[in-house]
Amino acid sequence: RVLDVSGPNAIIAYNCFGGSTGISASGGNALVIGNSCQNCGEYGITTSDNSIVYGNNCSQSHVGLPLEGSNVLAHGNQCVACDNGIEVGDLNNSIISHNVCNKATSAGIRAESGVSIMMANNQCIDFGDFGIMIAGGMRMTVQNNTCFRDAGYTDSQMTIGLLGGMQHVITGNYIKGKDVTNNA
Repeated sequence: RVLDVSGPNAIIAYNCFGGSTGISASGGNALVIGNSCQNCGEYGITTSDNSIVYGNNCSQSHVGLPLEGSNVLAHGNQCVACDNGIEVGDLNNSIISHNVCNKATSAGIRAESGVSIMMANNQCIDFGDFGIMIAGGMRMTVQNNTCFRDAGYTDSQMTIGLLGGMQHVITGNYIKGKDVTNNA
């Protein structure tokens, strides 16, 4: 690990990390601002409850921002050339907004669980399989996002994929290419 802060109320700002694992702020109430994490292996930045992740650049990791906990705000981050740009785990009552996920080899934003998540005004560009993928969870709102691939689409690629979960709302997104798919 490069930086592991387990105490509450951490402020981690304007650092540059590379190699190994990036930033882990597991103590809650963390403020993670303006960091750069490149080639960090497993993940770029991970936080827990009541945290703000703002204006960071995570590139070339398995997951740029794996998000878990409650009341997390992930805003204005860039995730470039990760397998998944942002990955929603056990995340509740949180907002993912104004992030740019570019060249994710799997999904720009991937959500397999979580409750009451707002994903708004994000950009997922030149992704592998999905711009935004929702495979589970409950009450996720996907609104005003932009998803497109410059290179066109194969039969299995989708801008927004709704594959599972319950009570999701998908509205007002700008997509270029394949439309929302509902296999749930």
